Amino acid sequence: MASTEQLRPNTVEDQTSNHDNASTTPIAPKKLKTRSFILVLIALNIGVFCVALMNVIISVAIPSITDDFASIGSIGWYAASYLLPTCAFQPHYGKLYARYSAKWIILAALAFFETGVLVSAFASNSTVLILGRAVSGLGAAGVYSGALLIIALLTPCERTPVFQSSIGIVIGVASVSAPLMGGWMVDHLSWRACFLVNIPGGLIAAAMLAALLKLPPVQRESKTKLQLLKLFDPAGTMCFLASIVCLLLALDWAGTKAAWSSARVILLFVTSGVLCFMFIIIQLFSGDDATIPRRILSQRTIASLSFFIFCLFGQFACDLYFIPLYFQAVKATNAAASGINMIALIAPMVLAILASGALCSKTGHYVPFFYASAIFMSVGNGLLTTLNESTPPLLYISYQISVGIGTGIALQLPVTAVQAVLPVEDLPVGLATVLFFEFLGGSVAASGGTNAFVNALFRQYRNIGLDPGDHGARTVIVDHSRTAAVHAYMEALRWPFRLSLVLACLSICGAVGLEWKRVKGSRSTTAVDSCGDRDGTTVSFELKEAGQAPSPRRSDEMPCYGCHDRPECFLHSPPASHVRYPEKHDIGAGRIRSLKLPRVLE
Repeated sequence: MASTEQLRPNTVEDQTSNHDNASTTPIAPKKLKTRSFILVLIALNIGVFCVALMNVIISVAIPSITDDFASIGSIGWYAASYLLPTCAFQPHYGKLYARYSAKWIILAALAFFETGVLVSAFASNSTVLILGRAVSGLGAAGVYSGALLIIALLTPCERTPVFQSSIGIVIGVASVSAPLMGGWMVDHLSWRACFLVNIPGGLIAAAMLAALLKLPPVQRESKTKLQLLKLFDPAGTMCFLASIVCLLLALDWAGTKAAWSSARVILLFVTSGVLCFMFIIIQLFSGDDATIPRRILSQRTIASLSFFIFCLFGQFACDLYFIPLYFQAVKATNAAASGINMIALIAPMVLAILASGALCSKTGHYVPFFYASAIFMSVGNGLLTTLNESTPPLLYISYQISVGIGTGIALQLPVTAVQAVLPVEDLPVGLATVLFFEFLGGSVAASGGTNAFVNALFRQYRNIGLDPGDHGARTVIVDHSRTAAVHAYMEALRWPFRLSLVLACLSICGAVGLEWKRVKGSRSTTAVDSCGDRDGTTVSFELKEAGQAPSPRRSDEMPCYGCHDRPECFLHSPPASHVRYPEKHDIGAGRIRSLKLPRVLE
């Protein structure tokens, strides 16, 4: 019987893929020496750590940033400007990685990310900071997916999940340490240090990858420049970005810089709606070249997941950016203490991610976890709306724990659900679609929460005879009327938490729409795949019945036959655990109808 390792090519000469539906033919890289591989793995994890750190560390710095720039109304932009490019360009990175060298794509992504970080660190005003955040988001979209792909290309299939799990561990460590690091830097150095701390790590990661990572060129079908341009859906991307920017501008101006009934606010809302309609039309008629293909989004579970993750990440973004305001403005703590308090939100989320993944793998069911997530999020956000100036630590810590658990339970499970309902060749697009709505939810919710907060704050201040004017998140609380100002501030701060509560409650609608598929075993649909043409003979299989495991030795193995020939399958998330190639005994067990081995192994 041929072993798993024997069935996998280790050199360029051993492998030539022949996927009819693929536009590229990735070649398996030669095996790196152990030392080089370890250094490449370290470099990838450093890059991911920098991106994950930037996702969270800015939250505790925002009060100081708004004080320096007198830009309390720009809180939503600081979040949206980073998340929006990540959302819009995430699907396109998948296409780039599938058609060009992963080494140079991830180096370009790191360059964009570090450039944006540098611009943000030395920003002289709020507009420059927002621009820097946008450039960082453009690069961040390609770092995480590129790291997963490169690990998949450099490791044997059955070991890939083990090495890719290091990425998840690094993200968890970065998420937990970010509030502590950010708080200390703001108090003892400057909020600018929260950006500068990423520069050395990014440069080290880029230098190590440039020197050590060796990948062969990708063989591509000949395409004209027009065909390549169409592949990246430029019209759809431009319409989407313009639509969301118009919407965010309308939310930024309405009620503060202009009345809701003013001509420019109405024009922005109308323009956003028209551009959104154009984006939808383009997606409907672009087929598989669309940013969000219709055949993918029309799948029931994918549509439900997209709505659920939109709500989940939206409520999390609101809480992440406004809870520090509660601690630093209402409770009058310093940034370091605020960061420590934020651990109650982040640490339970990371632990819940790990626990839900393990329990889902053990039980084979993922739908119940989405219901549990919606319940925990709703309860936690409901309790956050009751915060006041005298709320004791035990209560505001427990409220955050509930939100963190609810967010973490379902944050990574959409990956499992997509794997359960889509065939292998559609995984990259399906996962990119879900990620698209995840970051979109964060962008829109953060801006909506900022608008609700600022409008309520201005209204509350005018009611007590104070002029909010141009202030920061903390300087807006004037000393001579502190008690009244803090109370007004707290009343305004409840509005973003109410938005989070609405989104958390709506997420249950997405959970209800999920199909009850069992992931313990194989994919939910019968399929025929191939591992490619190897020495003139194709290794092929057909699952006899949906839901059956490919091997009698383990009941929890999920097949991913041929994925290593198509590295785009690894672009957006780690593959299922225990990935392997079919073997002769699978025919004897009645689970595979035919298996043709390469001639050299027969």
